[in-house]
Amino acid sequence: MKNKCLKTVLAVAMAGAVLFTGCGINKNATLVNIDKGKDTISMGYGNFYARFTQSMYDGMYSGYIGDEMWSQKQGDQTMEELVKENILTSMEEGYVLQKHAEEYDVKLSDKEKKAITKAAKKFIKNNEKDTLKEMGATQEYVEQYLTEQTIVKKMEAVIKAKAKVSVSDEDAAQKAISYVKFSTADTKDSSGKTVEVTKEQKKEMKAQAKSLAGAENFDEAAQAAGVEVKTTTYGKDDSSLDEAVTKAADALEVGQVSDVIAVKNVGYYVVRLDSQYDEKATAKKKASLEEEQRSKAYNKQVESWKKKITWKVDKKQWAKVKFDTMFEAKSTEGNK
Repeated sequence: MKNKCLKTVLAVAMAGAVLFTGCGINKNATLVNIDKGKDTISMGYGNFYARFTQSMYDGMYSGYIGDEMWSQKQGDQTMEELVKENILTSMEEGYVLQKHAEEYDVKLSDKEKKAITKAAKKFIKNNEKDTLKEMGATQEYVEQYLTEQTIVKKMEAVIKAKAKVSVSDEDAAQKAISYVKFSTADTKDSSGKTVEVTKEQKKEMKAQAKSLAGAENFDEAAQAAGVEVKTTTYGKDDSSLDEAVTKAADALEVGQVSDVIAVKNVGYYVVRLDSQYDEKATAKKKASLEEEQRSKAYNKQVESWKKKITWKVDKKQWAKVKFDTMFEAKSTEGNK
């Protein structure tokens, strides 16, 4: 990337990343005006929050995508625009959660406060002075960030725990099947060229599938045909399997093997129903559905709080935050 200000190492004080500063940021400017000036978020804190978030993405994806990662398009936006938009959303969420923390008796213990102060000091200590100056990083900003993240996690846990959830056994019920699939889907060769399955190959696959259909010993028949038997579970409104497969499985008795199930542009299936009610899979699905309901309740509560405040972002100031310096992870050995 161009316009690099610094290349100095930041040891891991939080989340294990190296931070470099952006250029031309007035940390005292107001980034967010809340409730017509009753509260504000500074540009300095907003920039720190954004650049730290950027470093997480750089650490995870830059090795795969490269130096032009942030200019790449994600729909109608660049990656930088999309992430910056998400950052503002996260900042607003963090703000309202902190404002309502007392209602849920959420607060930091003395131990947590000390741990945050210690982590922030380590962050400052392990950075070079020039990096800290360019980044606008201060003990206050680091503590503010860590405090916010800690309260957000506590609030999320409490709100979800208090949410009323209800998942019926019928909604969670899972059936278990074993199946063999002969794929007729197009593939790619080593050069990226599309390789289509020929008519002859499809005919051969269908013949193999027919040899398994209705087999008394499905596993032995599959082994003799040299094909792999896979297992899975499915339930109400399941989208992981093609509808034709689940419909055929629903018509079977336990232990019964289906006829050939042809799915256009996908392949040929042969299915055996192993269980009408898989207890382990059902319990797991029920927990998953309950968590979905808790997450919805949490998001609904956060959105209701956000609607009660005015949150005005200074777009000209926010535009000054640029992801034009790539961050890279460094060894923290010797900086403990």
